[in-house]
Order: sequence, then C-alpha cells, then structure tokens
Amino acid sequence: MLGKSARESAIHVAAAATRAGWGDGGGEILDLGTRAATLSTIASIDAISAVVHIGHPAQPDPDLERLLLTGDDALIITDSVSIEPQWVLAARSAESSGMVIVDEAGMRDCRGELRALGLAPRVVPSPTTMEQRVALAAEGDYLLVERDVIPRGFSEVAASARLARLPALWFGLLEASAGLPAFSAPAQVWLAVGPQEDHEGSLLATLSVFADHGVDLQHLRSARSTVGPHVFLSSFAISSSTQLRALLDTLEDRSVEYRILAVIPGDFRSEGPDAITPVWDNDLYTRR
Repeated sequence: MLGKSARESAIHVAAAATRAGWGDGGGEILDLGTRAATLSTIASIDAISAVVHIGHPAQPDPDLERLLLTGDDALIITDSVSIEPQWVLAARSAESSGMVIVDEAGMRDCRGELRALGLAPRVVPSPTTMEQRVALAAEGDYLLVERDVIPRGFSEVAASARLARLPALWFGLLEASAGLPAFSAPAQVWLAVGPQEDHEGSLLATLSVFADHGVDLQHLRSARSTVGPHVFLSSFAISSSTQLRALLDTLEDRSVEYRILAVIPGDFRSEGPDAITPVWDNDLYTRR
C-alpha cells in the first residue's frame, strides 16, 4: 500500500506513483496525516510505503532531512521520480483582486511565481475541500489548483503561463529498511554525520574521510544537536554499496556517528536544482 502526508497534492503524488511504478498500479493512496505521523506510520507498519516530496535527489528538502534524522532509524528514501507540475491559476472572470487561495503544497511549489505576479496568497491547509476553497474566494480572487480539478464556474487565466516556468517536482519513495541496501550501479546517498567531539577542525577531519574515498559532496548543511556536537547533512553520488560500506567503516573507525537517510538509484551529478551565478567580492577587498 502507498500513503502520503495530508499536506501533499493528491494529483501530483498519484502522477509520481504512476510514473515510477510504485504501489499496485492505480490503488488508493492513503492519507496518513502530518508528515511526522506519516513517517511514524511507515516505520511501524511493514506493508505501507509513502510518496514524499524530497526537493531534489542531489539537494534534499531541509525539513525532510530533519524529520528523517529525528525519526525511526529504519526510515529511508529508496527511489525517486520527477514529474511536471500541474499547477494553474483559475478565476471566475478576468477581473482580478490580486488575492489567490493556495494550499501548503501549492505555496511551496509556486511561491516565487506568485510573488513575481504580484499576487497576495491566502494559504489554506491542503485537506481543504474544493467547495470550501470556492466559498473562500471572493469575486476576482484566484484559485491555485491542479489543472485536472479546476472547479465549475472557474477557468484557467492567462497569468497561468507564468507557471509553465516551474521546475519539475521530485518525489521519493519512503520505506522501512532492515539494513544497507545492496546496489552495484551509481546511486545518490543522503548521509547525516556527527563527529564524536565538537572542536575546531572536527568537520575538516570528517570531510577528509569523504575525500579519501573519492566522494565529491554535492550538498552539505549543518544543524545544531541537542545531544552533542553539530550534525552535518550531506548528499553525494557513489558507485556501489561496496564503496559506501568502505566509507562507513572508516567513519566508524574514527568514532563518527552516522545515519543513512536515502539511497536513490541514478546518477544525478549532471543534474540538480537551478544553478546560481555568484557575484564574488574579491575585487572589493583587494582594492586599495
């Protein structure tokens, strides 16, 4: 069986499950409540997996990283798939009030485009029914909804063309695993590590382990820990479970705590979220 959290778009989750071939091919996707409740259910019931929004295989969603790391240690993302977003803006007429009724998933995916359009969002919980959303929408208000569920009396408006620029949405399959998955083809790994001691140079010593094993980190984020040193959350490509096992053995030898959060088949080194063009300040500090 497949489940999802209440905040996710049922349309997008179903599209991801269908494209990836997850579940039993068209069966009902269960609503498992909050994301924390979803993780707890997957950890405690063997027969259920969940479809979760992951950000990107090479750059995990920070909230999901934290939820996984603070959840049951059996939880792991084992697969991923990307889909084209179906978000559109719909209205009763061409007259606009500048207000848009949007749920949590729509706000997460479309925040930048709504801002660029100058629209003021009114965020509602994702489980809010379409009838309730229509009732909330005053004359001239927009609805941000999936194209397949535009309600009667509303039609897609020209401003929706802006949403065609949205990047693909990435979803992952969350399961409970009994151990390190075996793989012989490239995979993306999310690994959280915590040096035994938090002192000057402790991160450098840990990073040297990755370098010694030929691992190029594509993502690194730190988080405070309530039980000791800082936690570092990483994402990287690796060729096989044998190489990963060797890396983990070295971390153990150096008394570095670790937790695998995802092993996602595929090579994502040439992909990734939108790239940035940095403006460095070197010249500013070298000018006399």
